[in-house]
Amino acid sequence: MHTIIAAVVVLTLFVSLLLWLLRFTANGRAAQLASAGDQLKLSYEPWRALSHHIKQADFQVMSTGEARYVQHWLENDTLVMFDFISMNAHGPSPQTVIIVPCPLTLAVRFTASQKPWIQADCFTEQPKQSLVKTPAVDLPDALHAWHIAGTPAHKIRVLFNKTVIHWLLTHPHLHIEWSTGMLLVCQPGYLIEASEIEVVIADIEQLKQALIGQCAS
Repeated sequence: MHTIIAAVVVLTLFVSLLLWLLRFTANGRAAQLASAGDQLKLSYEPWRALSHHIKQADFQVMSTGEARYVQHWLENDTLVMFDFISMNAHGPSPQTVIIVPCPLTLAVRFTASQKPWIQADCFTEQPKQSLVKTPAVDLPDALHAWHIAGTPAHKIRVLFNKTVIHWLLTHPHLHIEWSTGMLLVCQPGYLIEASEIEVVIADIEQLKQALIGQCAS
């Protein structure tokens, strides 16, 4: 009996995800992103299997949904972006994820967001390595109210110079992660419009350069 109930729940979740995906495709999002990709020299694929390299990074946000295949994949030599659906207590939540190479000399992993929003559930694979929440006393004063976690915890504060802090404070709606030489940025529950891509990429480049510069100093 329990097996049947579990199967029905999983099937319901799958149908919900499918309906979300069909809605996004039907509204012309695919055509708009493909056109923007042509203008910005980004290759576009409606569906794409997530690379092993990204899976191995063990990004926390990717543990909240089905990460084998993603929709609306755009990429060039300097970034990848795609739509990803998280599952939480309120149902499926779509967001555009952008990942850029960001080589740092510090051996750390971290996440940063103004409020905690990643919720575990019994249907998605959990991160291989949980990150430890950084105590407020180990953070700059301006970030005491933020939810920042990382490992090793004692190295996280080094990343937050004035430029990085200013960037975070002017982008409080974003979720940031760094792992294995890659920087991930997304706005929970928000799909980036085709017209916004160029500006968003420029914003993320500022954060990337600030982090690289801080580690090099």
